[in-house]
Amino acid sequence: MALNLHKYENQAKLSVALAIVSGVTVLMALGLIVRNFNATDMYVYYGGGGMYLPVLGGLLGMALLTGAGGFFAGIGSAGQRRNKAANLSWAGFFLSAATITIALCAGAFFYFTRNAIG
Repeated sequence: MALNLHKYENQAKLSVALAIVSGVTVLMALGLIVRNFNATDMYVYYGGGGMYLPVLGGLLGMALLTGAGGFFAGIGSAGQRRNKAANLSWAGFFLSAATITIALCAGAFFYFTRNAIG
């Protein structure tokens, strides 16, 4: 069964689904950052040759991409008259905007507090 994106209700559902995926991935990225954060030194320690940096970058990138998809799907269908699910469109729009903001803040926090070991 194909998803018909010409219907605004389907765009609203897609927006919320992408916002949820973005939220889950940004929470996973935050979990990685908090796990390796040392509050006394104010650094995020990670192994320089390990998989920490590519996994964190992939999670943040996926959160940004899915958040952007949800953002544009939500704003594209939010103000349409024939959209019976306008509330879903606005929810997907705002949730995606929030996850994009959190992902950018998490990336900036990691960038300024990172410290490679080894």
